[in-house]
Amino acid sequence: MKILVIFSLFISLPAFAKCKVYGISDSPQRLSCDLGELNVSLTCKSRTYYMNGEKVNLAFHMDVEEGATPLVFKTNSGKTLTVLPEQEILAEYDDGKAYFQGTCKK
Repeated sequence: MKILVIFSLFISLPAFAKCKVYGISDSPQRLSCDLGELNVSLTCKSRTYYMNGEKVNLAFHMDVEEGATPLVFKTNSGKTLTVLPEQEILAEYDDGKAYFQGTCKK
């Protein structure tokens, strides 16, 4: 019985470690974005997103009437990464001082 409990906890650990975007069930767990002269990485650690090592405090999807749903990741310092997951993942980055566009891959 103990082995079954330990095994079930071990199997379910990845589910607990998963980051979520509010309103999206299959949100990305890792993105690597090439935005020209800027590279942005989005990672998930302990159910929390990090953008280039900085904690993401707000992750949500934009409401759109048609088409793909943009995902938005914001930090407290005002950095925003918006990704549009289509065949190619399009991305925009804004930190209040500079704006970049490019693509991301999982």
